Amino acid sequence: MRLSGTKATAIHQYRGLGSQLWDLAGVRPSLDLPFADQKSLIDGTTGSNLVDFTRASSGTYVGSDRLIKTATTNLWQWSNSAVDGETWNNVGVQLDLTSGQADPAGGTTAIRATDADNTVSGTFLQKTNLASLTTGATVSYSIWLKPISCPNNLLNLFVYANGTTDYINAVFTVSGEQITGTGVINADGTGVVIDSSVTPYPNGWYRCVLTGIPSTVTMTDVRARLNLGSYQRVQGTARFDWYGAQLEQSSTVGEYIPTTSTINSAPRFDHDPTTGESLGLLVEEERTNLLMWSEDFRNTADAGEARPWLYSNASITSNAVIAPDGSLTGDKLKENASTAWHYILGTPVSFTPQVYSFSIYAKAAERSVLQIVPNGSAFPSSYANFDLSAGIVSASNGLEDSFIIPAKDGWYRCVLVDTATATVSTNAAFVACYDSPLASRASSYTGDGTSGIYIWGAQLEAGAFPTSYIKTVDNPLGVIRSADVASITGTNFSSWYNQDEGTVFALASRPTSVTQNNRIVVISDGTLNNRLFDIRQDSSTAGFAFSRTAGSSDMILGIVYNGTNLPNKLAVAQELNNANAAYNGTLSDGDTSVLMPSVNQVEIGSISGTGFYGGTVRRLTYWPTRLPDSTLQTITQ
Repeated sequence: MRLSGTKATAIHQYRGLGSQLWDLAGVRPSLDLPFADQKSLIDGTTGSNLVDFTRASSGTYVGSDRLIKTATTNLWQWSNSAVDGETWNNVGVQLDLTSGQADPAGGTTAIRATDADNTVSGTFLQKTNLASLTTGATVSYSIWLKPISCPNNLLNLFVYANGTTDYINAVFTVSGEQITGTGVINADGTGVVIDSSVTPYPNGWYRCVLTGIPSTVTMTDVRARLNLGSYQRVQGTARFDWYGAQLEQSSTVGEYIPTTSTINSAPRFDHDPTTGESLGLLVEEERTNLLMWSEDFRNTADAGEARPWLYSNASITSNAVIAPDGSLTGDKLKENASTAWHYILGTPVSFTPQVYSFSIYAKAAERSVLQIVPNGSAFPSSYANFDLSAGIVSASNGLEDSFIIPAKDGWYRCVLVDTATATVSTNAAFVACYDSPLASRASSYTGDGTSGIYIWGAQLEAGAFPTSYIKTVDNPLGVIRSADVASITGTNFSSWYNQDEGTVFALASRPTSVTQNNRIVVISDGTLNNRLFDIRQDSSTAGFAFSRTAGSSDMILGIVYNGTNLPNKLAVAQELNNANAAYNGTLSDGDTSVLMPSVNQVEIGSISGTGFYGGTVRRLTYWPTRLPDSTLQTITQ
């Protein structure tokens, strides 16, 4: 129930979220998503999470400390299911699972484990073929447990690798209906336990965590187990409730991310890499980093195993400096003493005639100029020089675009965009250090044998602009970052939407150039035929507010954007035969022949799996009334 009161009282009741915008509008919104301020998906009007978010892969973003972070990713498919073969395999042999129990998040999705009709000693839940992980990867396995009757007073967590050859294990001590701490921790084979912990939650719940390296060799058939130990079962006896199984490739445990048939990752709330300012919800299309070993530029001889990177009149000093993610993984590209072109050459890639974006992080050492040269077999005569002291592109030729983005502690992300002119398989690009910001393409100079620059995070992706960094190792086909999908449907939508009239406010920005049809928000029936409040950006400075009913366009209002990296305040108000838009304080032309199509969902940052915004949505607000044109101007100034 929403409380009534004066505007000042209402602001206090709603914890101050949106107070300035609400006051400017003169009306309380029915939906307010202040992504940048709150760094969450919570609706500021109701205090509830109405947004469904998925991304079936990991993803990176810039944190408030300006370092590159990796979003929490749950590798455990079907993380909370009572169905045999989903969260666990072969459940009914030893335990019956019943859903619908009170969970630690305040819902009723926890699952009760009860002794099955079986007199065999010993009980466990196990998930096989959970994942295949990087050799020697650190993992964290977490699950919420609520003891009911645990006859041997122990609960065990295991993570196995390569079948049951290698494993890590932690034992949690149970006293009555409490988990009082961790007991024995051990490992077998090449497994290494790093830590285990138990954290109490209200209503008798505990989050149990096991962190370690299940195997220091190749990790296939990674499996997890929850073991009650050896005892004689009594049919129908409740033993424990469980909720939220999670496996992360991380040394720390993150927020719980629910999954179904695919893995899932947390939404990314991005920040300005220069100032640390919160920018809001990052929404990107699917992209693939086509380069192998994006943070390790050693060649085969130096790495002691097959590697794709090659050297010419240069060498690599591995892990020489703190990288943009805060780890000691930045390499040094060092020239030799020859009079020559001093470079490394990257991964072989199969190019086709389309546009590509190449990026790499670089930092000045003794040299302060980086040159990127796309392979001439696909990109004739193209190159760009990046002056790492001045923070500028100091020379270039033959490119679609080139630019430099500041990062933390003297690092820059150096970017060039170009179109391949041939179908060819060849090494992707040359990365060279130079002694002059105006050095010509592939030119020679005399090195001193010690000087160089720092490099990290190489990325090649098909597309007209770069996206967030995607780490790779030994991945011949590249590593995919899946698309960010954010939507509101069902009663989460109908609870705040008014079919007859309404106003949408959006605050958003893009860090790079824009291709056509990039959506900030759209409300629709799930098709392209019925939609409204469709706010799109078609170039760095141009876009539209769009409405369509029964397949026919009935409103197109022009919007002028501020340009790359600048925030844009946009508002669209609509009712039958009365619509208008405002952008950064300026009114559009209005429309007096607009319809109100029947709709049932909102998509944030995309439309029907396409048109991804490629930037950050700082705020999204909806009023269930058509605000006056003067108010649209006021709230967008």
